[in-house]
Amino acid sequence: MWIGWVYKGVLLVSRNDIVVAVKRLNEQFGQARGLDHLHNHVGGHRTIVHRDIKSSNILIDWNGVAKISDLGLSKLIVMGFGMSVIISNGVGTRGYCEPKYYSMGVVTKESNVYSFSIVLFEVLCGRLCISECNDGFILSGQLVRVEYKNKNLVKIIDPTIKGHFGSDSMTKFSAIAYRSLHNDREIRLTMDVVRKELEETLEFQVRSMTY
Repeated sequence: MWIGWVYKGVLLVSRNDIVVAVKRLNEQFGQARGLDHLHNHVGGHRTIVHRDIKSSNILIDWNGVAKISDLGLSKLIVMGFGMSVIISNGVGTRGYCEPKYYSMGVVTKESNVYSFSIVLFEVLCGRLCISECNDGFILSGQLVRVEYKNKNLVKIIDPTIKGHFGSDSMTKFSAIAYRSLHNDREIRLTMDVVRKELEETLEFQVRSMTY
């Protein structure tokens, strides 16, 4: 049974201090696990590229389990036959869509990773991308890259999570999001690595709560 879109179930609720860091991290880990399945565990040398990963396409059930929805734009790639990309018109949602895919029409699994990194930064910053808030700050891939490189990310992090996240888990979570946002697809994290590192981040956070 669904309780709604992730930006309603996580971002807005968390701003009222209802959702703690462990719940947030567990939901992000669940999303990464779902994408990793589409990329690497469909079977038969096949991979599925979603092409429209965004907050409103990630649902959370009553148990806090994340589910990826709306595969209407997804494409199936059979690997090992000279195919690792899809050539198509750029589709997806502004702000989440990888700029290279949108401009050149070449989509890969790594395009999904870029979109997912935007979702991670939404969770970290407590706001939706491309939506202007009262402070005038508009979340975008370009802006968070600049703030991260300049070590100013703390300025845009949602203040309601600072008291919940341990320093180690906060540092690791933001690093995962940043490395998943890299412009170079060869350097960008793969989804299986994102899943593994988010799981480690969750473990860091759980350990920090025991001390």
